[in-house]
Amino acid sequence: MRKIKIKQIDAFTKNPFFGNPAGVVTVASGLTEKQMQSIAKEMNLSETAFILPPTSPDADLSIRWFSQSREVDLCGHATIAGFYVLAEEKKYGMKKAGNYKYKVQTKKGILPVDVKISKRGDIKVTFFIPVPEFSEFEINKEELKGIFNSNEDVFNNSLPIMKSENVVVIPVKGLDPLFSITPDFSKMSKFSEDNNLRLFSLLSLETINKSSSLHLRCFAPYFGINEDPVTGSAHGEIGIYMLKNGLAKGAEGKYSYTGEQGDCLNRPGRVDVSIVEKDGKINSLSITGTAVTVILGEMYI
Repeated sequence: MRKIKIKQIDAFTKNPFFGNPAGVVTVASGLTEKQMQSIAKEMNLSETAFILPPTSPDADLSIRWFSQSREVDLCGHATIAGFYVLAEEKKYGMKKAGNYKYKVQTKKGILPVDVKISKRGDIKVTFFIPVPEFSEFEINKEELKGIFNSNEDVFNNSLPIMKSENVVVIPVKGLDPLFSITPDFSKMSKFSEDNNLRLFSLLSLETINKSSSLHLRCFAPYFGINEDPVTGSAHGEIGIYMLKNGLAKGAEGKYSYTGEQGDCLNRPGRVDVSIVEKDGKINSLSITGTAVTVILGEMYI
């Protein structure tokens, strides 16, 4: 029997019991894929992150993410959580205040992660994610109403419904309509399978904080997650949606804003999104957040 150390971290918040919880195993060497999946299922969180040595000479470390039911190709909040723990434990050279840069091997390729540790010990993690391609997505309005148990007045028809590789973005008219939605997860799961979708992101441009630019609710029954509290990767992808639809504010090719999520689940979190564009091409897309440790434990496997 092997004993491993594991932490539960709330990401995209500084407050315990807010944001999105993730499991983190910082020393996952020797764990089989089956064991990692079992650990993620036991943690019963949307995702658990496993830190491993890289197999590529171009990477500093490797990270794998597992939901309760399967491996995930990309996960924002568990990456923020994972590097928060590494900084908290002073691993990978993070011994003192400063800025640290890493190349991380993932199923989506080698992706940059920056960690900033202030002199006070505050930790901020920035995760650079792949830039998605968005296109308009045709969906039958009656089917849409059935999936979300809503009438058509809920949806914001002045903005397009758009789809990236596995994510569909559906704009709604405001916070009240957004919070009132009660999806039919059986219909959503079938629609997800039929259309090769993994995540439904409902977008409101009305926000709780005046300084924020959008509010999201995200549903992922494909991964066994009916509703995710704060979905970092979705906020990053929706940055491109915002840019394509003239909603991202910035100057000289630099756009940044804060997105909200989780308030209707009483787990509010905030995600900072940054986009850098040059000569009509997007050079980088990143999400930034902080986190807090809520549980430190040992698991026997």
